[in-house]
Amino acid sequence: MSGYGRLRYIWILLLVMLWLFPGSAQAETLHQSRILTQEEKENFHGPPEEYQDGEGHIYNLKNWQLEEVPGESGWREIEQEVIYRQVEAAEQIPHTIPYHEQAEGQEVRGVLTEADRMTIGERWSGDFEILLIFHSYGADAYTLGELTLTVSENFPPAQEYEAQLLGILGLPLTDYEILQMEWRGEPYENEDGSLCRMAAALGNKRLRDYRVIYRGELAWPAPSSYELTMVYQKREEQEVVLAEENAVRSPAQEAEKGAGEGKKKWSWIQAGAAVTLALGLLGMALGLFLLGLSRRREYKKKHDRPGR
Repeated sequence: MSGYGRLRYIWILLLVMLWLFPGSAQAETLHQSRILTQEEKENFHGPPEEYQDGEGHIYNLKNWQLEEVPGESGWREIEQEVIYRQVEAAEQIPHTIPYHEQAEGQEVRGVLTEADRMTIGERWSGDFEILLIFHSYGADAYTLGELTLTVSENFPPAQEYEAQLLGILGLPLTDYEILQMEWRGEPYENEDGSLCRMAAALGNKRLRDYRVIYRGELAWPAPSSYELTMVYQKREEQEVVLAEENAVRSPAQEAEKGAGEGKKKWSWIQAGAAVTLALGLLGMALGLFLLGLSRRREYKKKHDRPGR
C-alpha cells in the first residue's frame, strides 16, 4: 500500500469515528423566529429555555433578540358624524372639519369634507329679534335700504313690510316671521349729521337639528410588529440522560423505568462495541502505517550500500 493510500485510509477511519461520536464535533444549533404583535410584546417575558423537536432531541436556549419592525403606512377612509342642534337658516353649517387622532403612537391630522346632511328635527322659536337703524326721511318718514316707513309713534302692521324687510336682511320668508316692530331709544345724529333711530324687529324663527356625515381619506400609520429570533443549541446525549435521571418521576414512570433499563444497557453495550471497533480500526491503521515506514527504511538501506 502506498503512502497516499494509507493516509486516505486513516482519513476515512477518522470520518467514521466522527460519525459514531457526534458529541466530539461542534454542537448542533437551531435557529427559530416568529413575529409578535404589540399586544403579544407587552405580555412577553422571554422565550422558553428548552425546545424539543419532533424526534425528541432537546435544545437549550443560547441567545435571543427582539427587534421592532416598523409597519408601512397606508391610506384609510375616515368617517365622522356631527350633530348640530337649533340651527336657524341664517347660520352656516361648516362644509369641512379638522380631524386629529392618536394612532399607533403617532398623531394623525387631516380635513374631512361634508358627505351627507339629514334633518332630524325642527321647531319654531318665538325669540327672533334683530336690531335695525332707520334714517330720518322727512317728517315721520324713515328709510332702511329701499324700505320707507311712515311712523308717528307706532309702526304700521308688520304684514305690510314683512316680505320686503326680510328680503333686505337676506332672510327666507319660509323660515322667519316678523310680527311687530318697536322703537329702541330716541332719535340721534350719527357721524355724518344724519338723524337716525334704532328699532327692533320681533317675531319667530325656524330651528332645525342636523346630522352631518364628514368623510376623508387620510394617511394612516400601520402598527409596528416585533421579530423574535432565537438560537438553540442541541443538548449533548449525556446531559439528556442525566437530566432524565434527575427529573422527578411519577409512579407510572417509575414502573416503566425497569422496563427501560434493559434497553439502556443494550444501548451502552452498542456504544462500547462501536468505541472498541473504532479504536481497533485506528490501531490497525497506525500499525500498517508504521510497518510501511519500517520497510521503506530497510529498502533504502539495502540500495544505499557501497558497491551496489
